[in-house]
Amino acid sequence: MTTATYSPAVARALDNIDDAKKTSPPAVAGALDFVADLIKSTGDPTAVFDWVLDVMARERGESSGKAAE
Repeated sequence: MTTATYSPAVARALDNIDDAKKTSPPAVAGALDFVADLIKSTGDPTAVFDWVLDVMARERGESSGKAAE
C-alpha cells in the first residue's frame, strides 16, 4: 500500500518516519519500521506514538532505578 491509500494523519506519520530513517543507525531504523507497521495496522498514529513514549518512559524509569541501586 502506498501512503496515498492511508488517512492524511497516517500518511504524514509514515512520511516522517521515512525521513527519520534516512539519518538513523540500523537499530533505530528497525525500531522505526516496527512503529510504522503498528501505525499501518491501527490507523492511529497518535495512539501508537503515545504507547511508544509511555513504554520508553517506563523503561527509562526502570533503568534509572536500577542504576541507583
